[in-house]
Amino acid sequence: MHPLARARRAAGLSQEQLAAGVRAAAARRGLRSGTDASRVRKWERGIRPDEDSQTYIAEALGLSADNIDGPWPAGCR
Repeated sequence: MHPLARARRAAGLSQEQLAAGVRAAAARRGLRSGTDASRVRKWERGIRPDEDSQTYIAEALGLSADNIDGPWPAGCR
């Protein structure tokens, strides 16, 4: 299982809920994110999110931004 899927499940979130959390994290910065469940599935299959999305994902999962360096997301194995 991909570390992101493991972290999402550990947080008790569906793919759609994680996508909504990513959109909310972007909105708190006055930005828009087109993240949906399909995008989350791609990330969980190995497509690496861009740096901004990584920050929003970490926030949505309640992880420190420090966890986005190196193999992503670090500390979620």
